Amino acid sequence: MIPALDEESSIGGVLGDCLALREELSAVGEGLQLEVLVVDDGSTDRTAEIVESIESVQLISHPRNLGYGAALKTGVAAAKGDLVGFLDADGTNPPSVFPELLRALHAREADIVLASRLGPETGMPAVRRLGNRLFAWLLSWLTSISLTDTASGQRVFRKSRLPWFNELPDGLHLTPAMSTRALHEGLNLVEVRAPYHEREGESKLSALVDGWRFLAIILGTATRYNPLKLLGLAGTVLWGLAIVLSIEPVRLFLETGTEPDWMIFRMATIVVLSVLGTNLIFLGLYGNSLFAVFYRRAPHRNSVWGRLLLRPRPVRGIGWLGLVLLGLAVAINARPLWMYLRSGIVLGHWLTPVVGAGLVLLGAQLLLWSLILRLLWAAAPPGGAWQEPEVGSGRERAGKGEESGS
Repeated sequence: MIPALDEESSIGGVLGDCLALREELSAVGEGLQLEVLVVDDGSTDRTAEIVESIESVQLISHPRNLGYGAALKTGVAAAKGDLVGFLDADGTNPPSVFPELLRALHAREADIVLASRLGPETGMPAVRRLGNRLFAWLLSWLTSISLTDTASGQRVFRKSRLPWFNELPDGLHLTPAMSTRALHEGLNLVEVRAPYHEREGESKLSALVDGWRFLAIILGTATRYNPLKLLGLAGTVLWGLAIVLSIEPVRLFLETGTEPDWMIFRMATIVVLSVLGTNLIFLGLYGNSLFAVFYRRAPHRNSVWGRLLLRPRPVRGIGWLGLVLLGLAVAINARPLWMYLRSGIVLGHWLTPVVGAGLVLLGAQLLLWSLILRLLWAAAPPGGAWQEPEVGSGRERAGKGEESGS
């Protein structure tokens, strides 16, 4: 299946190369029949005319330009088989790679196989090559699954394993969205190194605008499935800043037993950073837990905080830690509190109430988040949210569909 927009200079050659693969593709899988679809996305040149002149090719035309992703959705909906392959119409991806992609799909029981364009002999411009490597690194970090090319426009996949395909965006950022969601859904996505040639004609991709969309869709999808990965990092950074800012006050207190008045602003900043950092971490834990309960699957634990805390027993311990901090706050402020109850005034250094307030806020947050998570997990169906993935499920399970493709 080929989405096309004003590609009259290359579409004929690409289709010829696709049709020449008919026998080789049929040899890859028994009963595999080639179906070639072209979705013309509102072209204003001779693209549609050229496609219509080629036998054995089905043309579907959009009355106006709806977007690269919209064209792919139209083609996938029209495809008769369960195995669907697509590539760009600009001649950058050689159709001759498809047999290798299909062999990898069968041999590795994959749900999606994409042609990685970032090999040593790639013809991709340097700016786009750098951007794609950064996006691949980001997605690999978010999912803990190694990937080299998130936005490849040449891939083969099992349609039955992607019932959410129509929920993907209509623009050029459909491919990174597809890769990101597939990995978070636990699908088995594999890569095959493939050549990539510089396109014929002017590129429709803007490195700045589309690069920003690629980044936004990767982060947005990751936040939907695994918010703890990003929020946990943000909370850890805030806690790191709080600890760094605490070094000097701790040193002064150990040397003098008190703090200078100007240090009150730093202490207030430390309290704010630590409380905000704690809330971000636990908001991420809540998001991962909510996803797990809603979708009846084990939560994503591919982060330090996830491995440490996304289990019932550690969260019960967090509640007890909150109670300990609240008790410590009361103990530190016992004398000022007693003084206030007896005389209505408090005499003493500002350090005691500030530290006490920080401990109260942290203790209360830990206690409340522990309660929220325990209530959420209690609502989970039996064997749902906290059940570990079964062998043969998720990434290890390939969809079993009709052996035909387009």
